[in-house]
Amino acid sequence: GGTPISPSISLNGLRTRTLSENLSQISAPGRKIAYSSIKVKVGHQDIESDVQSISLVCQESKWLRPDANRAWSEEEALQFTSIMDDRDSDLKKQIEFIEEPINKVPGVWSLTK
Repeated sequence: GGTPISPSISLNGLRTRTLSENLSQISAPGRKIAYSSIKVKVGHQDIESDVQSISLVCQESKWLRPDANRAWSEEEALQFTSIMDDRDSDLKKQIEFIEEPINKVPGVWSLTK
């Protein structure tokens, strides 16, 4: 972790599909940035790679926010949550929410069981 830039402002880090460096290495002058959460871009590769992308940043922040930008079908979103259920329960607990998981929602739809 690092020192917050301001105690009253939370920062959200972003891990894109092409970002290779560790987000914790990005620093403000003289100190590391403490991200309150990290948004991880998912949905533009296979589901297993999406899960791997999230696993790679789990040490960089307490909260993770996968963002599929409406790229998943309902089936893919459910596949993602199923893999997360079968994987690491600690990693799953870090997911604050999934942003824009699917494109079109006919009626009411939820990822909860």
